[in-house]
Amino acid sequence: VKDMGMRLENLVGNHLYKKILFLNDTLGLNYKLMYYRDKEHREVDFVLTEDQIAVQIVEVKTAEDRPTK
Repeated sequence: VKDMGMRLENLVGNHLYKKILFLNDTLGLNYKLMYYRDKEHREVDFVLTEDQIAVQIVEVKTAEDRPTK
C-alpha cells in the first residue's frame, strides 16, 4: 500500500486486534474491535469494546496536527 496513512492505520489495527485476542484468550474477557460512524458520516478508526461497552477509542492520523471533531 503506497498511502502512508492507510499503512499506519493497518499497522495500528493489527496491533489492537492482537491485543484483544490476547486479553480474550488469557483473561477470558469479551473484547471486540470495531469502528464507529454516525449519521453525519463522522467516524472513529477503532473502538475497543468490552461486553458491548466502549472502553478505548483510537483515531489514527499522519497529516493533521489537531484532532478532528
